[in-house]
Amino acid sequence: MEDGNFNDKVIVITGASSGFGKGAALKFADQVARLVLAARRDEVLDGVAHECETRGASALAVATDVSVREDVERLAQSALQKFGRIDGWINNAGVGALGRFEAIPLDIHETGHQHRSNGDFVRCLLRIQAVSPAGSRRADQYRVGAR
Repeated sequence: MEDGNFNDKVIVITGASSGFGKGAALKFADQVARLVLAARRDEVLDGVAHECETRGASALAVATDVSVREDVERLAQSALQKFGRIDGWINNAGVGALGRFEAIPLDIHETGHQHRSNGDFVRCLLRIQAVSPAGSRRADQYRVGAR
């Protein structure tokens, strides 16, 4: 994906129903990428996919909870079935809580942490396996909003 040319590249974006994920989807759509959009809110996700298609992209919406391994496996398989490959994967899905850190119940913090860490690990591993089952091809991964 040299020089920012995403024309005809297959990009998976988690957390694509709003915020950075939706913004990334629309930017990639403007470059006529092939998009596989994932989020838990499937009705909203369908709207984002439609908006991407009106911009010239091919878009597939896949309802996905990235903290559920089977959902992420289905996401990767859906991308491969529809487009035959995955060129890039943007890990953008996340959960959060508003309020003072110490006032947020521990179970909410644990859920957010599990969602981020386990979700990132599973997504990365499955993406690598889906893109490069024999280790013969490198794919790009983009992580939004984290260092």
